[in-house]
Amino acid sequence: MSNRYVILFSVAEVFLIAFGIQAIHNPKLQKLAGVLWLIFVVAFNFWYPDKHAKVDIRSTIQQINAVKTKPMW
Repeated sequence: MSNRYVILFSVAEVFLIAFGIQAIHNPKLQKLAGVLWLIFVVAFNFWYPDKHAKVDIRSTIQQINAVKTKPMW
């Protein structure tokens, strides 16, 4: 998936989750679902970055430029 769709899907996810929680008729269950979702999101955002470090794009570009400037023969 291209990065240009990430914002679109993120906004859609926020709306769908909000509408889903709003569709719960029991107010106590509605609040419980909201709090549980908030806890999940916070916990996931603490866990995820350690497992998926950013790609070092600078060294990759330097390697490509080094190969590009070498004579082929």
